[in-house]
Amino acid sequence: MLEGRFREDLFFRLNVVPIVVPPLREREEDILLLAETFLRKYALENDSPVRSISKEARRFLLENPWRGNVRALENVIERAVVLCSNFELSLEDFPPLSKGLHGISPLPGALSEENIFQFGI
Repeated sequence: MLEGRFREDLFFRLNVVPIVVPPLREREEDILLLAETFLRKYALENDSPVRSISKEARRFLLENPWRGNVRALENVIERAVVLCSNFELSLEDFPPLSKGLHGISPLPGALSEENIFQFGI
């Protein structure tokens, strides 16, 4: 364990039925379903009026590679819901994004380095 290795006996006990879940970028049909689920969750938690996602914002969500998988999508939706004051999330509610080391990250100049983690990006 000190060497960073997983105990072999425990691995074989847990590996009875391996479940392989492809990355979110390979499951395009799940992106909007997850986004809408997160929208409802965070709208309720934050007493937000947001109830839907605009056509342009949906396209943006589908075109993003989501290298951070579901967590990255959830963080982006949560941020958008918290910042939106309308009934519908629009493209303007999402930060400018590009490919980054941990999935999505702000484009240069979009956010300062010190508050990148504040937004969960």
